[in-house]
Amino acid sequence: QRLQDAFSAATGVASLITRPDGTPITRPSNFCRLCNDIIRRTEKGRRNCALSDTTIGRHKADGPVMQRCLSGGLWDGGASITVGGRHVASWLMGQVKNQDCDEKEILAYAREIGADEAEFARELAKVPSMPKEQFAKICDALFLMAQQLSLKAYQNILQARVITARIEAEKKAELLNAELLAKNQEMESYLYISSHDLRSPLVNIQGFAESIAKYCAELGRLLPQEKGRPKVLLEEKLPEAVSFVTSSSAKMDSLINGLLKISRLGRVEMRPEPLDMEKLAAEVVKTATFQLREAGAEVCLGLLPPCRGDRAQLSQVFSNFVDNALKYRDKSRQLRIEISGRDTGRGTVEYTVSDNGKGLTEEQAAKVWQLFYRADPRGEVKGDGLGLTIVKRIADRHGGRIKAAPGRDGGAVFTLELPNSQEGGK
Repeated sequence: QRLQDAFSAATGVASLITRPDGTPITRPSNFCRLCNDIIRRTEKGRRNCALSDTTIGRHKADGPVMQRCLSGGLWDGGASITVGGRHVASWLMGQVKNQDCDEKEILAYAREIGADEAEFARELAKVPSMPKEQFAKICDALFLMAQQLSLKAYQNILQARVITARIEAEKKAELLNAELLAKNQEMESYLYISSHDLRSPLVNIQGFAESIAKYCAELGRLLPQEKGRPKVLLEEKLPEAVSFVTSSSAKMDSLINGLLKISRLGRVEMRPEPLDMEKLAAEVVKTATFQLREAGAEVCLGLLPPCRGDRAQLSQVFSNFVDNALKYRDKSRQLRIEISGRDTGRGTVEYTVSDNGKGLTEEQAAKVWQLFYRADPRGEVKGDGLGLTIVKRIADRHGGRIKAAPGRDGGAVFTLELPNSQEGGK
């Protein structure tokens, strides 16, 4: 409407935008009183004006329509507005006189439609007049503006489709995320309840196994030597069986405890904040001072850029790295642990923890994140095979990445990438 009003004010012509059938979309701009208040007030004049508007507003792709009005005989012009080749509107303008207008013929039209001839003549004299060539240039300008409107309308529709598709995709993603979150919470709850319930019979098994072991030992001392067979059963076979039950139940208890740790981790709320990682790493090393001193280990702390994360969970990650280095150290040489960091320049920081211990093979490095996997198959090192699984879970919850690799001179290298202190954590 504003564009139409401005166009009419600048050119001195009347203007109106209609649907292809002639129904107005905008309010008329600069309409002369002859057309608006005299011709269109009569029934025949109104019908003729509607027919003329439809004709002038016909679809024409290669230029404007310019012709005399089929009602009053004044000169009019029109240009099509399309969207993707579909004719959706027509921009009409005109109501001007030029040298080709026959005023006698126009005045005669007043009698034809039953209008007041004197008033008709007075208003005809007030109609704007301009050379036909000038009017043709205005029609050309109108056509260019209609083309721009067509292009903008088409772009708006394409953009609306893209936005709609994006909104629908986002809604689907949100729905999927909500479903995944619900399923994840359901699985974590199931894991917690199952693990908790599994521990109850284990406690009974362990308790009764220990009681049987004590009973067998006591009974073995009371039985006379000459009854060797029962004594052998009590002193050798039963204790061996009880020991197997006890150790197996203890191992199962350890595994269930590990599962409980993982399920608890999923239910703990993340509290991301900017972290001074040099201070955090120093606190982790200080906590392990006794074990490091007993092992004769040397710890080298480099410059560690800050990151954004949950303090307690990242402390657990670095504690696990230090604990693994102690567990899998090579006793033939002094243990050395190096902790360093760098800013990647892409919104993340990277921390590296390396040691010169027993080391990892490429195959082991790919498997260390698996549940219950242990790089020590013979079981010489105590552990439940869940430490690095939990570390991987913590890294994922932070929106980070973690990897393991063999060290260049033996040992293992762990690399953890996290959002920097300016980036938001998940």
